[in-house]
Amino acid sequence: MRAFLSCFIFAVLLLPGFGLAQNATQNADIAPPTSASPPPAAIVPTTEAVRQPCLHALADERLANHCLLNALQNQGAVALSQVLLVDRRLQFEGYAGLGLTLPPQITPPPVDNFSVSRSIGPTVEYSTDINGGNSDQPLQIGFLTFAVSPPFQESGILLGGEAYISGRWVHGGGRYVNFAGGGGYAHSFDHDIGIERTRGQICSINHIKNWWYGDVCFADSREWKELTHSINYQGSFALSKTFAGRTFPSQDGQPARITSHQAGIRIARNVEKGGFGQRQTTFFLDSIHARHPVAGGNPLDANSVVTGISLTQGEKKENILAT
Repeated sequence: MRAFLSCFIFAVLLLPGFGLAQNATQNADIAPPTSASPPPAAIVPTTEAVRQPCLHALADERLANHCLLNALQNQGAVALSQVLLVDRRLQFEGYAGLGLTLPPQITPPPVDNFSVSRSIGPTVEYSTDINGGNSDQPLQIGFLTFAVSPPFQESGILLGGEAYISGRWVHGGGRYVNFAGGGGYAHSFDHDIGIERTRGQICSINHIKNWWYGDVCFADSREWKELTHSINYQGSFALSKTFAGRTFPSQDGQPARITSHQAGIRIARNVEKGGFGQRQTTFFLDSIHARHPVAGGNPLDANSVVTGISLTQGEKKENILAT
């Protein structure tokens, strides 16, 4: 199964197209974001907000940007606000953008190579295990049943707050470091105990060539309860390729139908407190299918669907009891 999926993934990455319907284009010539890309010829001079179906909440940033560039090349007439949006997002990834020459009154400020955002706010949650106790149900292992001793789990609503910081340092075209971290505390007034949590992550994103990326990430999460203290670490490396799928350019004012894919492999090492660790290999294929109307078209024609397929194979462990 793993061999078959590996062949499938890399066939998708290397083949120029598959199963294209009549009048569809593979659009494999989308310029890689290494230099300024020419904007489309037909730009409608308006800065009014236009719905962007490529900016789906579930879409990865690189996948969304590829979809936006795909739309610019196939949409026909586009709004100036859309061109400015794409230009800005490319600069935020360290690229030269679209190479626009704009009047001073609508020229946005340059994108900083270093940016930080902070947030703080309240939290409300329900937990079935506030204290880190044992389940009050018997433990069943095969044909054997074991009685569980107290202290048992306590459940209820917790109120608290969390502070969070995130940022990005850009050091080249498609090369940047994302970092994030924070912590919080939530308290149960019914049991007069609480849960304290901290988490942090740092990722080095690296554009290699022609939409190939190599990403390295490290993450740390910790949780303190009355009876337990858990620590989890993860390190991962991902190799991925973003590419265009079946695309229908806009004709006679009809919306362009855009498809962009991101496929690759991720190898991660997870380590828990106490030394238990496991290596996991994940093959993934994420896609965004968007209908992008021309400038001035019906905004209700703007919609998108994000799909994801993944298969994870964990390292085999012996003489380990998982509950």
